[in-house]
Amino acid sequence: MKRSKLLNLLIFTSIFITSCAAPSIVYRGDYVPSSVDIFLPDSQKLSGKGLVQMHWSDETQVLNKNASSFTGGAVSMSIPLGSITKAISLEVYGNLFREGVSFSNEKEDGYTLIISPKVSSLDYYYDQLSNAGFAITPKVELSANIRVLDKNKNETFSRTYSSGMVKGDTYFLNTSPSEAINKVIHIAIHQVIKESFNDIRLSVK
Repeated sequence: MKRSKLLNLLIFTSIFITSCAAPSIVYRGDYVPSSVDIFLPDSQKLSGKGLVQMHWSDETQVLNKNASSFTGGAVSMSIPLGSITKAISLEVYGNLFREGVSFSNEKEDGYTLIISPKVSSLDYYYDQLSNAGFAITPKVELSANIRVLDKNKNETFSRTYSSGMVKGDTYFLNTSPSEAINKVIHIAIHQVIKESFNDIRLSVK
């Protein structure tokens, strides 16, 4: 009996999410966590200016993907991974250089470092099972590859970062469940970009 009630609740919630979910999401600056913990005084920043470089196809990448959970699994959401990654990278890596950073689709000359970020995988979940079917926790798990070239365009750093399972705020009812996922996507991307920040700084000899 309890199992039947739980199944009915899961089905009802999934139908609700399907009916009210937005077909696409966008970059939201207010969803990006503070980067104050990686603030560096000028004396500790790298000299010159950095370049965040993403190929046009990566900058404009839109991932159309269904939730990896039963709840909301019928919904395909359009996720602008490229624009979110670009904006967060410019904000975070701008703290690494005394003259800040620029952006380009090409590997241009005249920069201290060229940093190329790319989210390589992403899964998102409307986790209702962990809440006995009565609430939903939005969750996101992603991986990103960060590649760095020096001023001579020689690769000096390449690493894949995993966010692990990042959880958002649990809710009982949300009229815009896709935005709950969107917020966690921003948090997860910021997390891996911020993690690479210190690694890149320490890798420069």
